Amino acid sequence: MVSSGQVQSDYGSLSSVLSEYESKISSLDGCWKGASHDNFQAKASEFCSQFSSALESQMTSFATACDLYEKYTVAKENVEISKSNYNLAVSNDDAANASLYSRNISEFTEEMNSLKSQIESNLQAASSS
Repeated sequence: MVSSGQVQSDYGSLSSVLSEYESKISSLDGCWKGASHDNFQAKASEFCSQFSSALESQMTSFATACDLYEKYTVAKENVEISKSNYNLAVSNDDAANASLYSRNISEFTEEMNSLKSQIESNLQAASSS
């Protein structure tokens, strides 16, 4: 699994590459003059700017999805623990605890479904930006 820290680091590296590319485009000033150069430089700078914005949005959505996945994993583990506790309570004829664990299973399952939906939404946003 990719951590959000790694995602932010990757974004920083890619931003550096874009900045370097934009700097190299600007250095063409001394080599090449004229309307074509000015037009090329403007379009290249615009491309870098647009790409940087799209990249930042994608990486932010992906980082959010990673964070949500960690919470999803915890909720899934809690469902499994609650199921085990429920089965133990049922085998011990402990109706009160069986009811408690049954509610826990429902709550954690609902949380898992909500997180899954949020993860899918963020991944879709990351791929469509």
